[in-house]
Amino acid sequence: MSKRTVIGDVFNEMSSDYDSVMDRMVPHYRKLIMSIFEYLPETFKPGRIADLGCGNGNPAILASTVYPKASMHLVDASEQMLTLCRKRLAIDAYEYSHEMFQDLSLQPNSYDLVYACFSLHHLDGPEKQLFFREIFKALKSGGIFASADLFINKEEEFHKTHLKQWREFFESNGLSPDDWVWVMEHYNAYDKPSSFNDQQRWLLEAGFSRVRLSWNVGQWGCFHAFKE
Repeated sequence: MSKRTVIGDVFNEMSSDYDSVMDRMVPHYRKLIMSIFEYLPETFKPGRIADLGCGNGNPAILASTVYPKASMHLVDASEQMLTLCRKRLAIDAYEYSHEMFQDLSLQPNSYDLVYACFSLHHLDGPEKQLFFREIFKALKSGGIFASADLFINKEEEFHKTHLKQWREFFESNGLSPDDWVWVMEHYNAYDKPSSFNDQQRWLLEAGFSRVRLSWNVGQWGCFHAFKE
């Protein structure tokens, strides 16, 4: 069974109740999505956008509202999520790809905005470094790459405190110990988050001129990387 199939199956199971699950399990979920677009320059008008790990389409709906004239390319490992996106967006001109976003063949100089909401953490450090180079090449001059995610290394001493705080958030939303076990099984199997400082360094090494931590609370945040 391929990696894409395994991760896709996990999110297929969540697709019908995705918003409720994410609100209760991920601190600041909706603010993190909004931060992708809230902190873009007001003069920025992308013509083509790529959504890497589009999920149920919440970020894409915001993107299509903020930039209604832009064309979009949505990518996800879950076919059910892509089907849901097509239904919710109902824009035939949008392009959809059913594959792992890191396996996507990104054409050079083809996007003005590339963003990832809660998807980059599926790549380990070396995979992120390689992928950042591909994103840099795929962006046009003046393009922007944005990511909203968990920014922490599991090897950090603070990681234990982070998990404690996350579990407290979990329990405050009335979720059960079994729910926490399920999330930790997923987290341990699939999630490989990296700190903002590491990602900032890798992005600059990939060629981005500057990288800004646009919004964060604790280890949850959003960054924007600029290609001049």
